[in-house]
Amino acid sequence: MPVRFQSRFLTRVFRGLASRNYRLFFLGHSLSLVGGWVQRTALVWLVYRLTGSAQMLGLVVFLGLFPSVLIAPFAGVLSDRFDRRTILVRVQIILAVHAGLLFWLSITDRIAMWNILPLALFFGIAIAFEMPTRQAFVRDLADKSEDMGNLIALNSTIFNLSRLVGPPIAGFLITLAGEWLCFLLNMVTFVVVIAALLAMRLTPKPVALVGETLLTGVSKGLRYAWTHPTIRTSLLLLTSYSLLGMVYFVLLPIIAVEVLGGGAATLGWLTGAPAIGALLGGFFLASRTSTKDLTTIIPRATLVFGCAILGLAFARSLPFALIALSVAGFGMIIQNTGTNTLIQHHVDDRMRGRVMSLFTASLLGTSPIGSLLGGFASDRVGVTATLATSGFACMALGLAYRFQIARMDGVLSDDEPNKDPDR
Repeated sequence: MPVRFQSRFLTRVFRGLASRNYRLFFLGHSLSLVGGWVQRTALVWLVYRLTGSAQMLGLVVFLGLFPSVLIAPFAGVLSDRFDRRTILVRVQIILAVHAGLLFWLSITDRIAMWNILPLALFFGIAIAFEMPTRQAFVRDLADKSEDMGNLIALNSTIFNLSRLVGPPIAGFLITLAGEWLCFLLNMVTFVVVIAALLAMRLTPKPVALVGETLLTGVSKGLRYAWTHPTIRTSLLLLTSYSLLGMVYFVLLPIIAVEVLGGGAATLGWLTGAPAIGALLGGFFLASRTSTKDLTTIIPRATLVFGCAILGLAFARSLPFALIALSVAGFGMIIQNTGTNTLIQHHVDDRMRGRVMSLFTASLLGTSPIGSLLGGFASDRVGVTATLATSGFACMALGLAYRFQIARMDGVLSDDEPNKDPDR
């Protein structure tokens, strides 16, 4: 590959880093995500070690994510009304306390399911405020509106790079000292995140929606999203995909131990494998300069993801499982990030926090229901049948939406204007 082409490609991919504020965000968020994946991997291993139950793993994931369905729409209103950086700093402090509690309970040997479950719920509530605010905050960091898609893709890239790095680190630390060291590491990373947020130079945003109740704000957000064809269709696809496809994550400890005959290190590799394909998908999206063809790319990515999960269902060796998960990661990142980019391209700034809260609820709120059902099904019909069903369902979903989009005859146009949120 010619050096000049490489230079142009890298410049296009990383053009968002020209913004000082985004560079700070990129640094702090990268370290925090590594710590988050270290903690997440350690927690699922801890739960499996204590219970040996796929159903209990599904319950922990459910409690950690489902609050987004109930809380995120209200958090989105607050994100549109108040300073987003202030909200993010306060939530980071809360998440640091959560990691500190897990560390203290683990190192004092007091950790048990009776305290893990409420802590999972505590985490889920905090994330319900953090994620929609962070998604909307990306617009505040973009020096130019046309770079917003690039920033979203870079966020996904660092998310998946941390997913590649974090789980193997967790496997090493668990083997070296135990889960407590993973929780301690995550707690420390929040110091960097908070420092980076406070160091940003942001233009004060005017406070909006003064005097409007939270319920009225939520109602406006729901009405706006439903009457906007692009946003409505994208959210419906994301909701269905998250419900049917995210089953695989909760089953990884069982695949690692019962199918592949491994341990914590194997779980680390399995958890990190999707990041390999996701990195490639993230670079592909970051190199794009428009949202053109995303409505064709997104359903195809869903189809690719479904095929990969079907392959994982019948994997009986670690290399084959890693390949299947890498392909799944490629499809997953294009589906998730492409949907995020498409929605943010069309949403009105006054509704950005609320619409991104619906994105959060669709992505995080439905996947724990799938995880809960997946754990229940795995305990009764086995891992292979559960994953195969998930894979076939996602393949069918991708095909159905591809045909549906074709039938809409241009409704999901890249040129579709933002609708007035007050209508």
